[in-house]
Amino acid sequence: MKLSIKIFNMFSYVLIYLILTCLNIQSFAQTPPKKMKYWTQEEWDKWEKWNHRVQLLKSTGAADRREGVMDGNKIRTVFYNYGSVGRPNTEPSIEWPKESGHGYAYEFGPIIGALVVDIHGDTIPIISEALIDGGDRSPSGKVWGWQPLPQYLNTNSPTPAMSNNPDSWPLTVSTTNPFFNPDFTSDLDKFLWPGIDGLGKISADLEAFWVMDDRDNDEFEYYPFINDSSRRGLGIQLNCRLMQFSASLAEDIIFYIIEIENVSDKRLDKVVAGMFGDPHIGGPGDFSDDYAGFDKDYNMVYSYDKPGSSNDYGIPYEELGWLGFKFLESPKDSLGNQLGLTSMAAPIYGTAGGTPAFDDVMWDLLKPGTFTDIAQEKDNVFLFGSGYFSLDPGEKVRFSIAIIMGKGRDDLYSNADIAQEIYDLNYKFTKAPDPPIVTAVPGDGEVTLYWDTSSEQSFDEFFQAYDFQGYKIYKSTDKGQTWGPIITDAFGKEIGFKPLAQFDKIDDVSGLFPYDKDGVKFYLGNNSGLVHTFTDKNVINGVTYYYAVTAYDSGYPSKGVLPVESGKFPGQNMVSVMPTPRVPGFENAQVNVNHIEGISTATLKFNVLDPQKIVNNTYDIIVNAGENITTSVSIINAATGDTVINNFSQLNGQPILFDGLIGFIYDEPGIFIVDSLSGWLENSKSNLSLDISLYSGGVRIPKDMEVRFFSYVADTSVLVSPKPINFQVWNVTDNEQMEVIFFDRNGNDIVDIGDRLVPIIYVNDRPKGVWQVAFNAPAGQDTILPQPGDIIKIFVSKPFTNDDSYQLQTLASTVNKEKAKKDFLQNVAVIPNPYIVTSSFEVAPPTVFSAGRGERRVYFTNLPPKCTIRIYTLNGELIREIHHESTLYNSMEPWDLLSEEGLEISYGIYIYHVDAGEYGKKIGKLAIIK
Repeated sequence: MKLSIKIFNMFSYVLIYLILTCLNIQSFAQTPPKKMKYWTQEEWDKWEKWNHRVQLLKSTGAADRREGVMDGNKIRTVFYNYGSVGRPNTEPSIEWPKESGHGYAYEFGPIIGALVVDIHGDTIPIISEALIDGGDRSPSGKVWGWQPLPQYLNTNSPTPAMSNNPDSWPLTVSTTNPFFNPDFTSDLDKFLWPGIDGLGKISADLEAFWVMDDRDNDEFEYYPFINDSSRRGLGIQLNCRLMQFSASLAEDIIFYIIEIENVSDKRLDKVVAGMFGDPHIGGPGDFSDDYAGFDKDYNMVYSYDKPGSSNDYGIPYEELGWLGFKFLESPKDSLGNQLGLTSMAAPIYGTAGGTPAFDDVMWDLLKPGTFTDIAQEKDNVFLFGSGYFSLDPGEKVRFSIAIIMGKGRDDLYSNADIAQEIYDLNYKFTKAPDPPIVTAVPGDGEVTLYWDTSSEQSFDEFFQAYDFQGYKIYKSTDKGQTWGPIITDAFGKEIGFKPLAQFDKIDDVSGLFPYDKDGVKFYLGNNSGLVHTFTDKNVINGVTYYYAVTAYDSGYPSKGVLPVESGKFPGQNMVSVMPTPRVPGFENAQVNVNHIEGISTATLKFNVLDPQKIVNNTYDIIVNAGENITTSVSIINAATGDTVINNFSQLNGQPILFDGLIGFIYDEPGIFIVDSLSGWLENSKSNLSLDISLYSGGVRIPKDMEVRFFSYVADTSVLVSPKPINFQVWNVTDNEQMEVIFFDRNGNDIVDIGDRLVPIIYVNDRPKGVWQVAFNAPAGQDTILPQPGDIIKIFVSKPFTNDDSYQLQTLASTVNKEKAKKDFLQNVAVIPNPYIVTSSFEVAPPTVFSAGRGERRVYFTNLPPKCTIRIYTLNGELIREIHHESTLYNSMEPWDLLSEEGLEISYGIYIYHVDAGEYGKKIGKLAIIK
């Protein structure tokens, strides 16, 4: 009898599924009559448009759905604020290693179920999820599952809230906004990251946060809110967080932390929480031979490809990853013990068990103690859970899952141990310094990188220390799949790449870190000193390069903690750039510094970093100095009145970056004699040795002085045995003569060996000595006393004062037309020429899973900003016309070797004609060789 009921129930599920499918086809006539996984790209695109249109028509949270990317370590994946990690036909979906194009997932997302009593008195299971393929929907297409809550989202942001992008944070001034700081003191701390360890605490290198609920799940007649019949589902709200650490120990792990809260008015007596998902080990076309397993002792489920099989990526089986999901924290039973992994099923994709829309089936498979047999070498999906537990109104429970990648079983389990250790430390793991913000400037045969100093102020919360040590620069030509020579450990495992360059602080930390990991020691640098620009001249014009500038810390030898290096984040510290030649007659942008007012001897150096950002402009540099305040400068754009640099106080050579310029300001540390600029002026005849120093108890004044000798009595000394003297002391800074004390040791009324002179000033009407000049015998020479016309210069350093002001003048890049005409006629060319089957100019295909050599192309180079290129056969037949128009910084124009009709050209010799108007015309030949 029970068997008959089960057969009937299964038939019912299939019948319901078919009915739902038919209804959906009525709503969307273009839905293909096959499972989503087997749709073509065209079919998927049509469904996406329909789905978007349907969701926006409904009074649901679909309009607040957002996509984000987690790329804080070696795993890169899309995620969504309706809970899913990965998405059908969307990359990257658990891509590993990052930028490799090797995806390991179709779609994963949280699934929560509970038994409830509906309005008819029937006890039924309700399952909430939001999966795209096979997820629960109404006949009209409405999602019966998770939707994001808009108050936890910046609705102007295209992504969910990300820890590294404050513009993505909700900016509502409300105590219900977890980002709002009620104790804020300024706009800078008004909104802070709601860290797992408190407001303003970002524990990981990259985090994401969102909140969602199941109010739209109105499939069943259950009303969790007594006074609000519009909010349905289970009355469950999920606070969700993703975390990634870039430290090498944790670089293969994503932490997914979910806090489940019963926000309804009703108690839920029997609840189960878990994940539903579909791994794709070996690629999106290699899912039918996956293996799966679970380890109850490790609270982990995992998937891997058939041993020894091939894959979509053409890599050796040993290089292919294993994917695991490990429960780190699970809800607790009535005794307070964590439940752990209590169920695991791996049904076949597309069956009733592999379709999350079937609430009854999901509930049965999530029943604690259910660990089904796994059919290996199949297209399995994962359904695993932890339960049962209860939830009173207002009660919260948390479960945390680690998404783990590993190269083989042992590596997967090793990474699972690391994940457990990080959880046991409440996610207080050592953290790399913040990555710098990097800009790449294409040059002619070179690439210049520059970056800010934010990494150097990074604070490691775990060790309560500022532990930044240095920068590493990496270079790639394959979109970041490799970053230079590979570094392997003692077991041959790839662990990283040798950087192109490295710069570290000058301190007592250098060389190799004293401890190794699997036979490899971290190189800390050689006390090279920090820089914030780097120019790579080993590049080819027209080739795209990728660069990353990472920051690393010093590690903690006393605690056995290895140094940690930041990750590579596109758009932040990872950039792409193509060097290009300048147009003919190009003259680069310039910057000049002028001291407008004041006497400071501080050094200001400004250089053009990014000429494309330079316009004809003036900047005013204002000094703010005085007693009991830190001296700073502000830089104001004179054209707009905008303050581009405000109260910058690191006047010890720290870089200042703005508007395509880099500046270094070195204020004087005090008022001191500058020995190299002080002493006898050139052409003075005396050879007495001079000792110029501060007079005992003297006053340091920021004034340069001269002692001038004459053939006659030129002044009278003061205070100590006043007498006529044949010299004068002048304050040359203010062009004022000074009074002077003359210590005439032998009383001969002239400057001689052993004498001293001390210029004085008056402070509160009392005389005070400033500097003194002592005269000593010359070494090994006959003495020559001061002669008429001799001059002693006393030059002193002068720190900034409020009287100092400066101006920067910037001049934009220009073209010298006469020079341009000559350059164009002499230098226009085609590269490569001849064109042979393959070329370094052909970049890898742009799509993640495409293959092949890339687009065929040649470049016309050294072109003026505007011209027309015509390509002819030797018979004079025009096969392509290209209109070139670019900036002054790119004199290249690609040709894809296609005719005007889009057909591939044949091999042979072609004539090109470049018409550059006022610059002239140029004719040349191009060879295409098979």
